[in-house]
Amino acid sequence: MKKYNLAASQKLLLYFQLLNRKTSYGNICGSLTIQEKVDFEKLKKAINLIVEKNDSMRTRLCFTVFGFKQYFEDFKEFDIEIINVKTDDDVKKIEDIISHEVFSMLNSPLFKVIFFKYPDGTG
Repeated sequence: MKKYNLAASQKLLLYFQLLNRKTSYGNICGSLTIQEKVDFEKLKKAINLIVEKNDSMRTRLCFTVFGFKQYFEDFKEFDIEIINVKTDDDVKKIEDIISHEVFSMLNSPLFKVIFFKYPDGTG
C-alpha cells in the first residue's frame, strides 16, 4: 500500500491532537435536517457511495519508520447508526456528546456519520 507525506495542515492538526490526547479539541460536529420523510436505507447507500468514490474520505494516517504518513484505505461498506430523537434539543445534546468524544487520528476513520430520526420520519 502506497503511503504519502502529510501536508503541513495535516501535520499541524495531528501534532495538536497527539499533544492533547485526552481532549476533544479540534473535533468538528454539525448536522443538517431534511424536512421531509427520509428513506434512511437509500441515504445510507448514498453516503457509502460518496465515501467509496472519494479518496479523501478514506484517508488514514499512520506512523512509519519514516514518520507520519497517509494512505487511502480500500472501501468497505459501513453501517450508520440511527438515533431516534424527538426535538432539536435532543439533537444538540447528542452533538455535544459527539463533539467531546476523544478518538485516535491514527489508523482510523477521520469522520463519523450518525442519522437522527424524528417521529415524523424526517431527519
